Amino acid sequence: MMLSMQWQVLYILSIIVTLFLMITLQFYALRLRHVSEAGLFAAFMVPAICWSITVGIMALAPPETGHIWLNIKYFWIAITPVALLLFILRYTNRERWLNKKVIAALLLIPSLTQIVVWTNSQHSLMIRNLQFAQSGILTYTPPLTFGPYYWIHTGYSYFLTLLSIVLVVETLIRGSYLHRRQGIFLTAAILFPLVGNILLISGIAPREIDPMPFALLFTSLLLWWSVYRYYLLDLSPVARNIFVDIMPNGMLAIDGRGRIIDINRSMLEMMGARQEEVVGRPFTEVLKPWQEIVENFRDDIQLVTEITIRERQFDLQIRPLANQQGALQGRIILLHDISQRKKMAEEREQLIGSLQDALSQVKQLSGLLPICASCKKIRDDQGYWQDVAVYIRDHSEAEFSHGMCPDCAQDLYSQIAQKRKEKEGNAQ
Repeated sequence: MMLSMQWQVLYILSIIVTLFLMITLQFYALRLRHVSEAGLFAAFMVPAICWSITVGIMALAPPETGHIWLNIKYFWIAITPVALLLFILRYTNRERWLNKKVIAALLLIPSLTQIVVWTNSQHSLMIRNLQFAQSGILTYTPPLTFGPYYWIHTGYSYFLTLLSIVLVVETLIRGSYLHRRQGIFLTAAILFPLVGNILLISGIAPREIDPMPFALLFTSLLLWWSVYRYYLLDLSPVARNIFVDIMPNGMLAIDGRGRIIDINRSMLEMMGARQEEVVGRPFTEVLKPWQEIVENFRDDIQLVTEITIRERQFDLQIRPLANQQGALQGRIILLHDISQRKKMAEEREQLIGSLQDALSQVKQLSGLLPICASCKKIRDDQGYWQDVAVYIRDHSEAEFSHGMCPDCAQDLYSQIAQKRKEKEGNAQ
């Protein structure tokens, strides 16, 4: 069924509006070029925009020049899935795949496609009996018969698209609440070009209308919505690699705009909140009951201190959060409960104080002691004279055992000592 002139004009105007919106999104991405993901998003937008421009030009071109614009369009058709996959690789933290060898391998089929397309008239491996028709102001291709290489090219593009979806879904499953919601938008964004292409080659869409510019617009808008609502470009799951829920310490990641991008289970238990109530919200709102953290966080990129929250004491650390290129993306708050340790330290200090008090109360002998020059008795504080042994026993912890020195034994028992010496002489 041929489209009326009004619908044809509306179709061309729609392509113009689509291009305007996509170029606007491209400028938005260039404003975020300091973020690594933004550069790859802009790289994806280039073939998407050029693909849409080529569709519009081919629709308005004379039928005799249609094959030239179709060949140019196939260049962008082949490049777009590669650009989208590169963006997904960066988003899912698979930077090790983003090297020259992998990119060269990904571009092998698109490069071969250009050779086949521009030499198609000689072998018809891409399209057989290529023709162009015109209806009103629109130039279009009647139903086509595709050659064997077309299915290789299409299968490769579908494979890259499905691989992108698999990578996103895998990240969606193991990611946090915020990344799961991002993954839903991102999966839908990848699917739109696939659906548009199926509508075109299956003949469901009218031959005069190529739905791909609109599918690419929806893809771009969904990515932009993720950027606008969830800041997808600067919220790649880097924090999820740092925070693990099994760790006992509370951990919280905040991006450069002050939004909470990730939180572990221990921190949620400390806050008494659920993940969906916290992630994506400004930390100043979420941490209102913890004003001490908020105040410390406003002025310091890096901080180590102790704070008290609800009669519990914590070791607070604020650390910068950087991506693998070293660019600052946010900050991390670490909370370690030291209440038990502090309690034990206080008990230890009390015990030390008690011991010191006990030692200070131990009886000691000090100062000048009045002692008799003859009998060696000591005068106490009440003026009584006491034997030295008794006085020392009463004023210290010492106890006496009795014995006799050699001199006293000689004086008191001289006869016994004399007999002992005689025995020792006879023995010799």
